[in-house]
Amino acid sequence: MKHRSALALFALLAMAEPTLAQTFQTTVSQYYVVPGVVDLNFANSTMEIHWFVDQPGGRTVYSNDVVIGALALGMPPNISAHATWVINYNAGTHTVNLVPGTTHITNWWGAQRCHVYEDGTCNCDANPNWAICGYPPMAAYVQTLSALAAAASINARLALEAAGYHVTRN
Repeated sequence: MKHRSALALFALLAMAEPTLAQTFQTTVSQYYVVPGVVDLNFANSTMEIHWFVDQPGGRTVYSNDVVIGALALGMPPNISAHATWVINYNAGTHTVNLVPGTTHITNWWGAQRCHVYEDGTCNCDANPNWAICGYPPMAAYVQTLSALAAAASINARLALEAAGYHVTRN
């Protein structure tokens, strides 16, 4: 009888483990070329469910960094990107709140970062060399990143719900 109880407990723990290890992909870049300026590639970034729920409270979570391209002149370093979510996790109710308007795609060249939010806003700070927000040839790419940020929010909701979590946006 003890053997069956231990086996049942092990089976329950084994069932919970895939939920903790689940990952999902979110697109952080599309193909985009400004001749003589930038060559960007399609790229997906991986996110792990447990990063959303490994501790209660509010925080920011990031998908894995991926290289998405380079300046056309071959100037190092590469251009990279990831998705970002601002969340609040309540372990008692098994609820992840995705704070609305805050999911964004960050891309960067060296130390210069630009954040494009799901609500269409773009913030590149005062970057002198990687200011895609105010550079007209990149306007369509910035719009694409905004749509990808909205999709990242949906991807997170779907993955979290499939893993058994309740998801809110408030």
